[in-house]
Amino acid sequence: MSTVKQKLSIDFKGEHSMAELIGDRDELLQLIERKYNVEIFALGNDLEILGKNKNVKEVARLIEELALQINLGQKLNSEKVSDSIKI
Repeated sequence: MSTVKQKLSIDFKGEHSMAELIGDRDELLQLIERKYNVEIFALGNDLEILGKNKNVKEVARLIEELALQINLGQKLNSEKVSDSIKI
């Protein structure tokens, strides 16, 4: 299966930022990368996801859901991200 790349631009509301999605020392992104066997690159409010097509699409949906949670004022941690992955 070939590798695909998808770019996402995330809009954060108010004082929220990409740092909340990435986590301390990129821990939240690394958790997602390990679970889905993808690579995620962040630059500003843009993310680039690289991996197998199905995994990239699932990660894009997951990240959009996590960004929505952040915009609603929820604080992310590895447990919340793991719970979102299971859904």
